Amino acid sequence: MHELMNSSLTEAEKLLIANELEKLFVLQDRPFSAKKSMAYLEEFERSNLPLGAIIAGIRSLIHVENISSLDFPRIASAARSKIERSEYETVKCDSCDGRGMLMLRDESKYEYAFKCQCANASKEAHHNLAQWNGESFQMRGTKRFSLANI
Repeated sequence: MHELMNSSLTEAEKLLIANELEKLFVLQDRPFSAKKSMAYLEEFERSNLPLGAIIAGIRSLIHVENISSLDFPRIASAARSKIERSEYETVKCDSCDGRGMLMLRDESKYEYAFKCQCANASKEAHHNLAQWNGESFQMRGTKRFSLANI
């Protein structure tokens, strides 16, 4: 199981990631400059992804045929997919029951998932959700949403 958070990467860990990235790009016949390597390493350091997940994510892309885009978001997504669900520490939350997301309904009665304000919302599955404002209703653009369970 991978450690939960990397507050900063050691030089040895950076070298390991850089070597894995270089191998990935070479095997996918893609250019990989030193400038790109430095940018990726900086983003991985900021992402706080566990080292084991980063390496596993990079390696999982090596044998994928015809990768249309080989960019940082794609590689980071592959790394996030390698974090085991049990590595996310669940906190008690009365709003979302620990799920990290809750449903809001628009005026047409369609339900939409919103990311809760609690720590459970940090799960990868919730990264692209709109943030809930913590109130029983909220506006998003011109649409009004209210909690689905009201």
